Amino acid sequence: MRKLEIVAYGALGGMCPSLAKLAGSFSANPDQAMPIIGVYVALFLFAGLGAIVSLGFGTQEVRAAIVAGIAAPAIVTNVLAGVENRNGQSAALLAQPAIAQTAGNATLVQGAVRPGQLYVTITPKGASDQRVRTPLVYQWVRNGRAIDQTGGAGERALSGAQSVLMPDGATALLVNNREISVDEIRANSYSIDLNVKTRPTIGGDLIWGLGGTRSFVIQSVDVGASK
Repeated sequence: MRKLEIVAYGALGGMCPSLAKLAGSFSANPDQAMPIIGVYVALFLFAGLGAIVSLGFGTQEVRAAIVAGIAAPAIVTNVLAGVENRNGQSAALLAQPAIAQTAGNATLVQGAVRPGQLYVTITPKGASDQRVRTPLVYQWVRNGRAIDQTGGAGERALSGAQSVLMPDGATALLVNNREISVDEIRANSYSIDLNVKTRPTIGGDLIWGLGGTRSFVIQSVDVGASK
């Protein structure tokens, strides 16, 4: 074969694993968010890598050129898998609900009863297989000024469903800049749902296209009453 043909078939082989992954993903989850430009950049990179490997091996048959191209993406995929296992940078959007039992104005959280204190159960909801790069954060405020359990200012990460202590005098809870008044919290029996919408990113889809874990960013947080 001519070099141009080797490049073309090698590029086709380089894209095959990613195309198969896309087909399998949408077959299993047809309602998932559509890929954006990052996936197509990854396909282009794999095509180039497949073409280079095919040329490097000097393949002279169509089948050999395609097989050489298919083998090329495994290099990048294995490297990314090792990095993810070491760093664990993607955080799961949903986790198992925290166990909380109420007794009057006391709440049992991880085996500790604190009479006279109130806890709010916050449950983020979204697609269970999605991962977000930045976790939800919450912050208690009093008349527009930030407070927390110790009286000082500061945001805290909300990892999955959990019960959080409501400080004395708090007037609202901020979750990713979405304000929930204490009156609304009381009306929902100190238990609220957060309907979290996410969207794909170029970088997250690029990593996914290269064989890593797909990640999203938080687009909006809406509040609904827990049932």
